[in-house]
Amino acid sequence: MSFFTGFSEYLQNLFKREFIGVKAKYLLITMLIVISIIGSIVWFIFISAKGIEEKTVNESQLRIASEATITTEVWLKQQVNILEAAVFAVKKTGIGNKDEILRILETTMKAGDFSDVYIGLTDGSIIDGARWIPPPGYDTRVRPWFNAAVDAGHTTFSKPYIDLTTMSLVIALASPMYINNKFAGVISSDIILDTLVESLSSLQIGNTGYAFIVDKEGMILVHKNKNLVMKSKIQDFEPELNNITSNFVSAPSGIVKYGKNQKKILAYNRIDITGWYLCTIVPKSEAVAFSQNSAILYSSEKILKVLGVLFLLTTAGVGGSALILYAYSRTFQTTVHKYEEEMTGINENLRLQTIRREELETYYQTIFTVANDAIILMKGFIIFDSNDKALELFGISKRNFMGRPLISFSADIQSDGGKSNKKFIDIMHKSEQGEQQSFVWTFKKADGREFPTEVSLKTVEIKNESLTLLSIRDISKRAAVEEQLRQTQKLAAMGEMLGSIAHQWRQPLNTLSTYIASFQSIYYNDKVNPVAVKKIALGAETQIQFMSKTIDDFRNFLKPSKKKIVFEMVEILEKTIKLIEPQLKQKSIDLKVQYHSYQNLNVLGYPSEFIHVLINIITNSQDAIIANNSKSNKEGKKQISLQLQNPDNYVVLTISDSGGGIPKKILNKIFEPYFTTKGTASGMGIGLYMAKMIVEKEMGGVIFAENIVNGACFTIKLPKI
Repeated sequence: MSFFTGFSEYLQNLFKREFIGVKAKYLLITMLIVISIIGSIVWFIFISAKGIEEKTVNESQLRIASEATITTEVWLKQQVNILEAAVFAVKKTGIGNKDEILRILETTMKAGDFSDVYIGLTDGSIIDGARWIPPPGYDTRVRPWFNAAVDAGHTTFSKPYIDLTTMSLVIALASPMYINNKFAGVISSDIILDTLVESLSSLQIGNTGYAFIVDKEGMILVHKNKNLVMKSKIQDFEPELNNITSNFVSAPSGIVKYGKNQKKILAYNRIDITGWYLCTIVPKSEAVAFSQNSAILYSSEKILKVLGVLFLLTTAGVGGSALILYAYSRTFQTTVHKYEEEMTGINENLRLQTIRREELETYYQTIFTVANDAIILMKGFIIFDSNDKALELFGISKRNFMGRPLISFSADIQSDGGKSNKKFIDIMHKSEQGEQQSFVWTFKKADGREFPTEVSLKTVEIKNESLTLLSIRDISKRAAVEEQLRQTQKLAAMGEMLGSIAHQWRQPLNTLSTYIASFQSIYYNDKVNPVAVKKIALGAETQIQFMSKTIDDFRNFLKPSKKKIVFEMVEILEKTIKLIEPQLKQKSIDLKVQYHSYQNLNVLGYPSEFIHVLINIITNSQDAIIANNSKSNKEGKKQISLQLQNPDNYVVLTISDSGGGIPKKILNKIFEPYFTTKGTASGMGIGLYMAKMIVEKEMGGVIFAENIVNGACFTIKLPKI
C-alpha cells in the first residue's frame, strides 16, 4: 500500500500550496477513495483465485487416488471370488477325495493366475495344488497364513513377501473352511503382485509423480522399487511425513502437503478390502500444471497484474484509468464468479463421469490386463481389439486377427444345427436392443480345429461410439469331462444292463439247447428228414436273431451321440422300454406305458444320451421301490408308469413310481452334482445332474421332480420340432 501513502502526501502538499481549489480538492479525495476501493477488490479477487486453484488441485489428486483404488479393489476382489469359489467346490467334494481336491486346486491356480493354491488341514498336513512336498516336521497349524485366517474368521490377506520358489513378490490370500458346520482347515493361495505393480507404475501423475501402497503403519507393501517393499516405511525417505499414520486414522482419504525446497502433494485413499492405503506423490508444480481449471485462473491473474502495472504507470487521465480499472475489475469479478459456478458444475459432472468410467474404462482396462478369458472388441462385426488370451485361444497373430469379421472364425453349423451366420446376426440384433447375450458357440482355431466356448456379449457406448464387447471362455475340457461323466454313468448302469441281457438270453439259450438235443433224438430214431431239419434250423435261427438284436440295442445305448439330430419321441421311448423292461421284470416291477397313437413327436437333441436320461430315472425309481418295500418289511405295490403327452408346441413325458417319494429336505438338491442318498458304494451322484444338463442345457427343455401319492414323479418337457 506504499503507492497510496505516497500519493496521499503528494495531494496534501498540493492542498497546502493552494494550487487547487476547494472543488478540485474534494474531487481528488473522492478519486483516492475510489482507487482504494478498487485496489481492495483486486486483492480480494486475487486471493479468491488462489483459493479456487488450491481446491481444484486437491480434488484432482484425490480423484486420481480414488480411481486407482477402485481398479486395485476390482482386481483383489476378483482373486477373492476365485478362492471362495474353490472353497465352495471343496465343501461339495469333501476332503476325503484327494485326487478331486488336487484337480480343484489346479483349476483354481489357472483361473486366478495364482503361483500356488494349497489346503492346510487340522492335523497339520497340507494338500498342495503345485505338488510341493513339505520338509519333515512341517505343520500348517503354526504357519502365519493358517492362523491369520483362523483369527479373522473370513478371507484375509497377508503382507507381501518373496516366494522362495518363484522368487516373485506375492501375498497369501487365506480363507477358513467349514464342512457341515465343523472347521476343516484353511485354503490359501499365493498371488503374484507383478500385475498390480505394473498397473500402478503405468499410472500417469504429472511428469515425475508415482503411486504405491502402504499399510496403516506406513510400511511399503507395493512399490515400483522392489528394494523398498517390506523393508522401509514412507516416513524413512519422506521424514516430513512422520505423522502420516494419524492422517490414516482420522480419515479414509485425504491430502497432505509437505516439503521446504520443493513443495509436494501426497494423496491417499483406503483400500477397504485389505485395510491398506493407496498413495500418490507428485510435486505441487506438476499437480498445478495438470489441473486444466487452474490454467484459466492463472491467465486471469496475469491479466490482472498487467493492468495493475499499467494503472501505476499512468500519470495522466487518473479519472479515466480509474474508471477503466473499475470496469475491468467488475468484469473480472463476474468472470471469476462464473468460473466458480462452472467449476461447481464441472465437479458434479466429474463425479458422474467417474461413476460411468468405473463401469466402462476400469472394467475394460482391468479385464484386458487380468482376465483369463479371451476379450474381444468389435465395431459392427469387425474385430478391432483383443487381449493376448484371445490370440492364444484362436492360435493366431494379432496382425492376422485384427480387421477380420468374427464370424469367419466360427464353425459353419453350430451344435444345435443352426447356421452360424443367421444365429450371430440374431444375437447381435438382440444385443443392440440393450440385452446382454450369453450363449454357447463353436469357434474354429487358425488351423481349422473346432472348439466349444461360452460367450458373453454386450453392446456398449464408449466415447459416443457403439462397440461390442465379448468375453469368450474355452469349455473344451469341461465338455470332455461332461462327456466322460455321461459315459461313466452309462458304464455304471452296464452291470445291471448285462444282468438284463443275461435274463433275456436265458430262455433263448434253453430253447437252443432243446433244438440241439432234438437233432440227437431224431438221428437215433432214424427220423432225419428235410422237414424236421428245416424246422429245427428255423427255430434256432429265430432265437439267435433275437439274441443278436439284444446285443445291437445294448451297443447303440453305449455309443455316444456326436451331433444333435431330430428324433421321434415314441421310437426312443420304445427303445428305452426294450432295454429296461427285462431288468424290471426280473425284480417283479410292473411297467405301465401310456401314450396315444401320436405321430411326428419330433424333438432336437442327442437320442443316445436321452435314452440314458430315461434309464437313469427309471433305475432310480426301481431302487426306490425296492428300498421302500424293504423298509416297510412288506410286499407293497411295485409299479412304474410312463405317460407321453402332446400339448401345443411341447412334448411332455412323466415318469412316476410307487417308491414312497423323495424326502422334502432333499427334494431341491437331487439335481446337484455329486449329491446321492445311496452312499459312495452304490452311487456317484451324477446321474440326475447329467440328466438335467442334457435336457435343459443341450436340448432346451425343462426337467423337475415332485412328490405324488405313495411315490415321486419326474416331468420332462421338450420343445417340439
